[in-house]
Amino acid sequence: MPDTEYASAPTIEKKAATKAEQGVIDKHAPVWYSRQHGYYGTTHEEAAEFCDAIGGKVLCPRSAYCPSDSSSTDQDVLFLHKPPFDGEQWSPLPAESTSASHVWISVGTNACSTYEELNGVAPGWGLDASQPQLKENVLCCQSPKLLSKNEKIKSELSPIW
Repeated sequence: MPDTEYASAPTIEKKAATKAEQGVIDKHAPVWYSRQHGYYGTTHEEAAEFCDAIGGKVLCPRSAYCPSDSSSTDQDVLFLHKPPFDGEQWSPLPAESTSASHVWISVGTNACSTYEELNGVAPGWGLDASQPQLKENVLCCQSPKLLSKNEKIKSELSPIW
């Protein structure tokens, strides 16, 4: 595994172009990470550990990856109207956001579809470290526990910055 020192930190967006994306920012505070940011995960467990190591974040749900209507003809369907990554690219979804564990969502060709939706079966490479070139990007979100704690503080104390 390469050195875990980060080449550069990703940009954290606070505002979005659509209401759906602003809702995702407010609820999940997602941030994209890739190889250039030190992400070298190839399994669900490695991706979850990476997100946890960068501030207690968690794997993002499908709604964060694809906040727009995925049936839209818009080519920029990923979070923050990001165009799909080149070629075949997959990112892990958390088990609690799907009925099955170890589900992968396309962030490349056929963006916003899961591997199972496209192929009818789970990917062979999904449980091991094989084919790392297919798993170069992950979206990490704020922990729901932290979010509920922040919401409680806001409602009880009404802080003003």
